[in-house]
Amino acid sequence: MSISDAILKLQKRDNELSVDQYNAEIERLVRNDQRVRVIPYWYPYYVYNYQTKSNNINELVKSAWLERRYESDTMAIYLHVPFCKQKCGFCQWYTIVKPEEEYEVYTNYIIKEIEMYSQVINMSGKKVKSIFFGGGTPNLLTIDQIGRIARTLHKHFDTSAVEEFSIEVFPDALTEEYVAGLRSLGFNRVSMGVQTFDTDALQNDYKRRAIDAKARYLDIISNIKKNNMILCIDMLADLPNQTFGRIRKDLDEIISISPEQIAYAYVEYRNALIKKDLDYIPTYTNRKACYFHTANRLTVDGYAQIDDMMFSKKHVPLFWVDLRSIASVEIAFGPHGRGYTFNGSAYMNGDYDFWKENLEKGQFPVFSIEKLNDEDLILKYLTTGTYYGRIDIDEFKSRFSCSPQDIFPNFFKACEQSGLIETRDYEKVHDYYNYMNKEKQKIDMIELTEMGKHYMEVMRLLLIDKKYKRRLKIEQLSDYSNSFYKEICKDIL
Repeated sequence: MSISDAILKLQKRDNELSVDQYNAEIERLVRNDQRVRVIPYWYPYYVYNYQTKSNNINELVKSAWLERRYESDTMAIYLHVPFCKQKCGFCQWYTIVKPEEEYEVYTNYIIKEIEMYSQVINMSGKKVKSIFFGGGTPNLLTIDQIGRIARTLHKHFDTSAVEEFSIEVFPDALTEEYVAGLRSLGFNRVSMGVQTFDTDALQNDYKRRAIDAKARYLDIISNIKKNNMILCIDMLADLPNQTFGRIRKDLDEIISISPEQIAYAYVEYRNALIKKDLDYIPTYTNRKACYFHTANRLTVDGYAQIDDMMFSKKHVPLFWVDLRSIASVEIAFGPHGRGYTFNGSAYMNGDYDFWKENLEKGQFPVFSIEKLNDEDLILKYLTTGTYYGRIDIDEFKSRFSCSPQDIFPNFFKACEQSGLIETRDYEKVHDYYNYMNKEKQKIDMIELTEMGKHYMEVMRLLLIDKKYKRRLKIEQLSDYSNSFYKEICKDIL
């Protein structure tokens, strides 16, 4: 299917509903008793849970990187470090517990993986703009191990234009010397997993304990800022036994610290660990109440809402958000790393044992890989852009030779009439750390309003087609009599 055929097919789908019908559907999902769960930013255009059957996975991977399906000068690198000291009931990501000796094994294998990819990825004219060490707990690795990985990246990829070099850390394993070591390696952003300041909310044996020594927190934060690094504090909402008063207390604490960025995540109660012996699991109604209060409070205190639960001070841009909002190429290393290739393929690496075994045999550790068709690429661009609060019209036109409104005129008109989006000029910044001084480029942008950011799930659900909707769980809610919910949402509903 060509791009033109994909556009015609999507236009036909848009015409199945008039603007008024789209408005009615938005009204039904937003105002009535039906809501959808938050859809992750990559969903539904990442592949997982099934293995790609191929006698030569190496050839599939090579062709995915050598074929240039569309041109893009924006690239990112993600490295997944899966190790944690213990399994956390709230965590939905791939993590494992291994002895410290295994960290060196991991380091040697991921260096081998980077070297293998460097031989097949056609980097001609391409520069990496963002590097992100995620986990897991990346700072369980020593500075020497992280340094060896970083130097391998610098050796094999053009990182001269990197504007954001970020790492996730857990404060229990962080020292002044470690922070200084990260800065010496070029890291300029730290995402610190605090989760909550409330020790009682993390008192169960299947969760990380809260660090109740506030002085230690402040020392760590002071060291990060002293080293001229952007600080993002990662928090959890919707914890068991987390009352509304405790949520407010957490917000008071974090606002007093004044980090450049704040990321809130919801607890995923799918995990059997977290369901064990719990008397109370918050309802989805309470989850939305937490969301509305957190978003409103942080916005009032000077933070801009970037996506579903990411907030940033208005003078601090998030470079990796700009990358992902335009659905850019992302090279993923490490177990369960997920990425996108030059030819529009989505891929996911296998678990730790699969990852090691394949690298040992000289094979790419890819568990699943799927080349997206043109229709999926268009929808991927729109759904990821919607997740991050804005769709770059100019960038979209450069890839697909038309605007989003040309493909989905009824949908976007209805979203605008419903107050979910607005189209306006936007100042796009290309230099992360010279934000205040860099000349800004004016571009056309579809931007989600504050209401649109609250209800982005509705927009994304209406965009994706039926085969992906079948994978989603639609949650029916009619408990609007809940006083906890009404207290927060009375001005919104």
